[in-house]
Amino acid sequence: MIVLLDTLAEIGGDVRGVLRRSGLGLIEGAARDGRAMLIPRAAFAQLAADCVLALHAESCRKNRLQPFPVRNHRILLLAMLGCTTLREAVVVMTDFYAMLGERSAQWAVTKNGHAVRFALDRRTREVSLAEFLISLFSLASYHRILGWVIGEEVPLIDVTLAYPDMLQEAGLNDLFSIHPRFEERQDSFSFAEHYLDWPIARKPTEVDGLFALFPFDLLPPDYGTETLAQRLKAAMRGALSMGEAVPNTVALARMFGLTPATLRRRLAREGASLVSVRTQCRRELALTMLAGTSLTVREVASRLQYADVATFRRAFMGWTGMTPSAWRAADGK
Repeated sequence: MIVLLDTLAEIGGDVRGVLRRSGLGLIEGAARDGRAMLIPRAAFAQLAADCVLALHAESCRKNRLQPFPVRNHRILLLAMLGCTTLREAVVVMTDFYAMLGERSAQWAVTKNGHAVRFALDRRTREVSLAEFLISLFSLASYHRILGWVIGEEVPLIDVTLAYPDMLQEAGLNDLFSIHPRFEERQDSFSFAEHYLDWPIARKPTEVDGLFALFPFDLLPPDYGTETLAQRLKAAMRGALSMGEAVPNTVALARMFGLTPATLRRRLAREGASLVSVRTQCRRELALTMLAGTSLTVREVASRLQYADVATFRRAFMGWTGMTPSAWRAADGK
C-alpha cells in the first residue's frame, strides 16, 4: 500500500483522492509506522486500481503509447467467452492486441515442449519502480484472466521479469506463488500446455461480477463473490473515513447502476439492509480509528456521523460490551 502511494506521489498523483476512494486514509499513518493492519480486499483493489492506472497513464504519456482502459478488458473478455476452449480464447486475445497496433502493449504466445509462454512487450525501456509495478500488475492480471475464463487457477511454471529484483521493495513477494527470475529479456509467465484445452466455463453475464475487483485484486482468484452489501460498505467506509457524509440511498444505487428499489431487494436477498450495512461499517471504522489513530473519542464519534458522544458510547457498548476509552486502553496492552 505504502509503495503504491509513494510511487504515485513521485509522479504528482492524487494521493488524497486515492485514499478517500479506497477508504484507507485512516490507516495510512499506522501503515507508515510499520504497524500490521488488515486491509479489506475490495479497499486494496480500489487503491491499487487508482495507483496503477495513474502510473500507466503517465508511462504512456512519456513513451507516446496508447493507454489501455479497463473497459477494453471487458470487450476482450466478452470476445474470449465466445470461444469453446482456452486455446481459442488465447488466439482471440493475441489478435485483439495485434489489432491495437504498435502504440499499444503486445502479447506473444509461444510453446516450448509441454509449456506455453505468455510474453509481454509494454513498449517501454525505462527501469524504475513505477514501470516494475505496472509490469507486475499486467502479468498478474492476465494470469488471472486465463484462470477466470476456465474457472480454475492456472499454476505457473515460470515467471520472468526484465527488471532487477525489486520485489522486496515493492512488498509483492507472494504475487505469483513462485519466485520470478529477474534481469531476463522479457516479462513473461509460463504454464502447462494442457490447460489450453480446458473448456471456457464462464458466461458473459458473469463479466460484471468479475469487474468488481479486477484487474487489481492481488489475492488468489475468487471473483464474483463480493456481495452488494460488501461493496456498499466499502463506499460508506470511503466517505466516513474522510469525514464526509454517507451517500444517500439514491446516490448509492446510482453507483452500482441500480434503482433504489432494486438495491433494497438485492440487499434483502443477502440478508442485509442499508441500516445493517451502515452499522457494520461504523463498527469496523470505530475499531480501526480507536486502535490505529490518535483521534479522541469525540472526534471518532463526529467522523462516524453520530449526533453526540453519548450516542456513540451506547452504540459501542452494544458492539463490544466496553466503552470506547476502555476498549482502546485494553487494545493497547
